[in-house]
Amino acid sequence: MSEVLIQIENLKEELSLAENRNTELGHKIVEQKREMEEHRDEFLRLSEEHMQLEVRFRDCHERLFVSEKRTEVISDQFRGSMAVKNQDINQLEETIEDLKAELEIKEDELSSLTENMRATEVKQRLSGQKLRITEQVLSEKEEIHQKRVEKLQEEEELLEGRIASLAGIVSIY
Repeated sequence: MSEVLIQIENLKEELSLAENRNTELGHKIVEQKREMEEHRDEFLRLSEEHMQLEVRFRDCHERLFVSEKRTEVISDQFRGSMAVKNQDINQLEETIEDLKAELEIKEDELSSLTENMRATEVKQRLSGQKLRITEQVLSEKEEIHQKRVEKLQEEEELLEGRIASLAGIVSIY
């Protein structure tokens, strides 16, 4: 009888451990979802920045093109002002180079965030799989536990019946 109680206690402990593990995995999933949301938000922010930088880059590129055309016309008319116009062009080219460098940095950041987001998605899928497996194992253990309890109860009833019949036989003598 005490073995049965010990066995029941062991099964209760196993059940408790499985439930704790299930809770931990649930918390991990929530945390990973939160991290994924943060990465997604950062990705969206950087995408927006990237688009703005592209617009600025195109704007600067168009301004450079307009400036170059204007410089050609003005150089025909005013040879003396060529130095000033070249300076404008140089500044615009520097701005474009700066924007190109900034764009490359943002593209690298975007690429890094994309990789992080993919890694987080993989982690989340793995955690989901672990959770499903843990839930399945828990369900199986609960089923085994229930069957053991039922078997022990049946054995107990049989033993009580035998004790009663033996007690009846002993009382006859």
